[in-house]
Amino acid sequence: MHVLHAAGPVRNGVRSVVLGVALILMTAVLPSHAAETFNLTLQPGWNLVSVPIVPADNTIVGVFKGANMGPVWGWDAPTHVFQKAEIIEPGQGYWVYAPASGRDGDGRESVPVSGTAVRGADRDLVAGWNLLGPIGYEPYVDLPLPPRVKPSDAPRGPAWGWNGTGYVALTSLSPGRACWVNVGAVSSARLAPNPGTQEGTFFLWQQGGWR
Repeated sequence: MHVLHAAGPVRNGVRSVVLGVALILMTAVLPSHAAETFNLTLQPGWNLVSVPIVPADNTIVGVFKGANMGPVWGWDAPTHVFQKAEIIEPGQGYWVYAPASGRDGDGRESVPVSGTAVRGADRDLVAGWNLLGPIGYEPYVDLPLPPRVKPSDAPRGPAWGWNGTGYVALTSLSPGRACWVNVGAVSSARLAPNPGTQEGTFFLWQQGGWR
């Protein structure tokens, strides 16, 4: 709490002093940007994946460490075409093919991704199909679907995920997975299920109300 002093007008040779009280309220606490590690699981065949953190090395080799076969494909939403990805960004979805030679004993591959927590919880969407994934920090939790979108009437239909053989409608999305979301207009989606992931919002109380 801060007390503000301001000089008032002079009346009868005496200058009055106006006292104002300013109260600052922070509505969200940002997580520390300590190192995070996320284990990304790849199933044999095609995977629709994302990473919830900012990779320390966001190149294809740095993230997948050779566990993928062939290119990694991203979705360019404004042009509605797939493009060969050069880097991996949090909150974005990617198609990755993995051979059936994983080290987990059942053909799966567990790839550790090191990085830092994402600052900001929202992602801009374009009209049409968008390929996205959860962002967050430990403990990683599922993102309820469909995601919270502004404006609220923008989403068209359910979110769709990949189960290894075909598309299925989803009610939640695990970190490391990705889904398709269709919206009818330019909008923004909340991709972080963790509390406190978004930027801190500050309100200032002064004489007359909140500002």
